[in-house]
Amino acid sequence: MTGILISHGTFTVKRRFAVTAERLWRAWTQPEQMREWAAPAADWSFEVATFDFRPGGVAICRFGPPGEVPYQDVSRFDDILPQRRIVSAYAISKGDVRISSSVSSVEFLPDGDGTLLRITELGAYLDGRDSASGREGGVRQQLEHLAQFLVPA
Repeated sequence: MTGILISHGTFTVKRRFAVTAERLWRAWTQPEQMREWAAPAADWSFEVATFDFRPGGVAICRFGPPGEVPYQDVSRFDDILPQRRIVSAYAISKGDVRISSSVSSVEFLPDGDGTLLRITELGAYLDGRDSASGREGGVRQQLEHLAQFLVPA
């Protein structure tokens, strides 16, 4: 590709978890817990290199299949309301090649004795290296891993 193709896409994913917003928030915002569930594929690694969780703070995560050049997610947190919402802007690269830039909101909504998690993303996917449908599929897989992580042992 020549670096001129951009596809835009928006998606929203909702999933209810049978845990409190406080418990879901901890899983989503504590690096030691994120390492356990946040890889988008079961056989991929996930590393939190930096996690400055505050408005204006930056998180850097690396993930991918063993033996391959990892993806890198650099996120800047724009708005945080504890146990209610996180709004961030993030870019994903594979090696030195940028594949997307996105704005994401994650909402933690009370739902009876559980919590509804609503994720909305507006993305610019670059040069055919990613897509809204591909990203949505990855998010859905992450939420499946999160659901398994939250099941009590």
